[in-house]
Amino acid sequence: MKLSTVFISILFLFLSCKHVNDKGSAVSIVAGSSRISGHIFPPDRYKSDSIVVTITIAYPISGEIIRHNVFVDQYGKFLLDFDVETETSLIGLYSNINPDKTFFIKTKSVNRQQKVDS
Repeated sequence: MKLSTVFISILFLFLSCKHVNDKGSAVSIVAGSSRISGHIFPPDRYKSDSIVVTITIAYPISGEIIRHNVFVDQYGKFLLDFDVETETSLIGLYSNINPDKTFFIKTKSVNRQQKVDS
């Protein structure tokens, strides 16, 4: 009985807390989708259709970090549709041309397209 009371109290305390970001506003939890697209201009030694863009998406609610490998088409373009949990998401992006250089993107709205040209 005591254990269940303590568990319920902790659960209630956890659910009543509100996460606040660095600007002082609350983070909105949403269920939606977003899209990221871009264009890569590869060096001469690479063919466009052999380039892979790795997009890493952090999901703060579930605690998951998912990696998507997206192939670049013959014109150097890539596109990924993905699910989001919060209004603001953090995305990491790098390619097999230079995997040591990661480009971070902070999306600020849901159901809008983020374009990346590099």
